[in-house]
Amino acid sequence: MGVKSGREIGLKVNILRAQEGRKQDVPRETARRSDALPGEMEHLDALDARAGTKHGSPMRILKGKHAGRKLTSPGGKVRPTPEDVRDRCLSLVGDELPGARILDLFAGSGAVGLEALSRGARSVDFVENGPAALHSLKANVAALRATKHSQIFKRDALLWIQPLEAGAYRVAFVDPPYGSKKLDRVIERWSDVPFADILIVEHHKDHEIAAKGKRYDFEGPTRITILRA
Repeated sequence: MGVKSGREIGLKVNILRAQEGRKQDVPRETARRSDALPGEMEHLDALDARAGTKHGSPMRILKGKHAGRKLTSPGGKVRPTPEDVRDRCLSLVGDELPGARILDLFAGSGAVGLEALSRGARSVDFVENGPAALHSLKANVAALRATKHSQIFKRDALLWIQPLEAGAYRVAFVDPPYGSKKLDRVIERWSDVPFADILIVEHHKDHEIAAKGKRYDFEGPTRITILRA
């Protein structure tokens, strides 16, 4: 083989660089979705619709000292609270948050509790036992350097609330899977022993709850009910 000229070598390098540049220009979401199996796209979009957010769109803290900070989503079948719902329910109890002790049951990524911390809450206890959710929850607490103001309990929420005394928390957030009977059992326990002065419940509009409180409906299936002791 003959020795290639510097011009030929330089031309090949430029071609390789151009090809690499085109690869890098492909949006991450497009690249990920091009690898999806037949029928998988419909499944992803269905999960996105339930979550109230487009798949791949970043979660973030909305207001307060951590406003704009991105959060890690658990993905999979975990349904994050839509941002507009999170903002509204925290705004409705905004005057109660400064200096408050908060409980986040079925915490998922911890977005609600961390948003409360960002808006002035003194501390948050997160209760979650799903592996994927716990992974993102721990990552988000660490990213916001909130370890001194929060605790994570890997426990079943129903068992965890049993020993709580009345008034243990100022505000408690409850968001089990839609349609779960666990929601009714949490409310029953709270009705007997109001472990939080204010109980904020996220649930499906078709899920009727016995306790009376103020209801706020959102686009899609989501309803927020606020109960006060």
